Amino acid sequence: MMKKIHILTLISLAFLFITSCIKEAINLPKKFDTINSKTGIPLVDADVSLASTINKFTSVEVNSEGFYEMVIKPDKFDFITAENLIKLPNPLVNSSVVGTSPEAPVTGSQSTITFSTSVGVDFTSASVLSAPGTDLKKVFFKAGNIKINLSHTYGGRTLNPVSIRFSSIKSTSDNSILVLTVPSAIASNTSTEFTGDLNGYHMDLSSGSSIPIEVSATITSGNATTGGISLSNFSIDNLGWKRIEGKFGNMQIPLVENGTQQIYKFGVSPFSSNTDNNSPTVGPTLDFLFVNPSLKITFLSEFGTSSSVILDPLKGLSEDGSRVTSSVDGVVLQIGRPNDPYPSSFTITPKDEINTITGSTLNPLLKPGPSTLNYGLVLSITGTSSVTDFIHDDSKISAKSELRLPFHGRGKFFNLQTDVAYPGASEGTGKFNLTDSISASVESALFILKATNSIPIAFEISIQFLDENKVFIDEISSGVNVPAVKVDGADIDATTLRSNASKFSSTTSEIDRGRFDVINSKCKFVRLKARPQTTGYDKSSTNFVKIFPTDKLNIQMSVIAKTKIEQK
Repeated sequence: MMKKIHILTLISLAFLFITSCIKEAINLPKKFDTINSKTGIPLVDADVSLASTINKFTSVEVNSEGFYEMVIKPDKFDFITAENLIKLPNPLVNSSVVGTSPEAPVTGSQSTITFSTSVGVDFTSASVLSAPGTDLKKVFFKAGNIKINLSHTYGGRTLNPVSIRFSSIKSTSDNSILVLTVPSAIASNTSTEFTGDLNGYHMDLSSGSSIPIEVSATITSGNATTGGISLSNFSIDNLGWKRIEGKFGNMQIPLVENGTQQIYKFGVSPFSSNTDNNSPTVGPTLDFLFVNPSLKITFLSEFGTSSSVILDPLKGLSEDGSRVTSSVDGVVLQIGRPNDPYPSSFTITPKDEINTITGSTLNPLLKPGPSTLNYGLVLSITGTSSVTDFIHDDSKISAKSELRLPFHGRGKFFNLQTDVAYPGASEGTGKFNLTDSISASVESALFILKATNSIPIAFEISIQFLDENKVFIDEISSGVNVPAVKVDGADIDATTLRSNASKFSSTTSEIDRGRFDVINSKCKFVRLKARPQTTGYDKSSTNFVKIFPTDKLNIQMSVIAKTKIEQK
């Protein structure tokens, strides 16, 4: 004769609280009838430190005082090189009419004729070099073409040899003057082009912003006794510069690339997951105050000028970057001037300057809980009177930043969450799945969650089941929007701020057959969500806490299932 009875059967519903937080994994037995039904199956026994909950975002160190601090070190980044910031006018010179010598007599069978003229140059059409107060002295070239045409009106005679000297354009290696020549005689009433390569030359502007031109020509035999020499179609173009010297006016140069200002950013933990149900909205009551936070930015300058960098502005942004949570204007950071290695080398040893932004500026940014701190950069150059400024084409300003947030302070209503793959029973697929015979007889499941807290932070914890697309399925809680566990923060010693008395909390939550079947068939991931609040928090007081390596939150979870089994 068959009869139906109800018994308690244990179910292996297991998941990890936080992947990096599990101190010891418990291997579950494969046969349910070997387990004591009065205690339930232990599913999780994890010691969680605050450091282990955030080390996926940043590093955590123990400082000299023995408590934790978060350290965020984004990669070093190099700003755009000076060559991309400072463009020379191209063409620098484009003049169709340059000059004509006065008519000169020819004495005897040949005569040497010389004459001089000049052409003005203007570097101020380059936007950066047009700053008031800029006074260039030398420009060194690594590329460039110089061209000029010469003709004469000594009928029946030729010019040979002919040279055109540019006394303000000199070789960088030996300071010799640039001289253009042609290998053949120039007949009258014809035009001949003189060309040269400016690579390895520099232009000396010490005497003013013009290029002196000197012509020397020998007139050979012929009938004409008078005539003149003309210069035309003078051009200097396709320039590439290697070094610029002089006095630089007050310039403010946004650091741009392809016409767009570059924005530098780095994530801020623990706010990197400051979301609620995947929404970037941050609650208006969120508050956090660190004691002595610091943002250290180390600049390495290769600009031979007195410089500074303006953070334009320093902003905090929400998780998806759609909303500014906070902003600080007018943060100016000074940069030193490196030594000038020329003429022995064009390689500059950067000048280091460390600038630190401290709590008075940082805390207003951190309080609204941004996901990232972002800033654009404007390079500000101010000329000096005592030395000649210089900039090389490959000069750049590099920076590396380090944000330190000590676990010393207070806070409430910020959210922490983490998604972890569900380590179920289906051969590593992550899918929670009971055997068909057990699953078919489940009437309900009772989850038992226990927490022992020696961290001086109170936690409201909820645990969500997600499908393969991380869409919410169900949540272990005792009611709508009610966390599964509320655990008080540990008591602390008022003098040392160390925790001295742990707090314990326990809760149970029953899931019926319908909810259980949905979880069983669809669950792929589990999301842990926690809303912390420091012990004794009061935003109008200075009730601060410190978090030490010995502070732990122990989470234990077990489950009991109510099943219906046929028995003879």
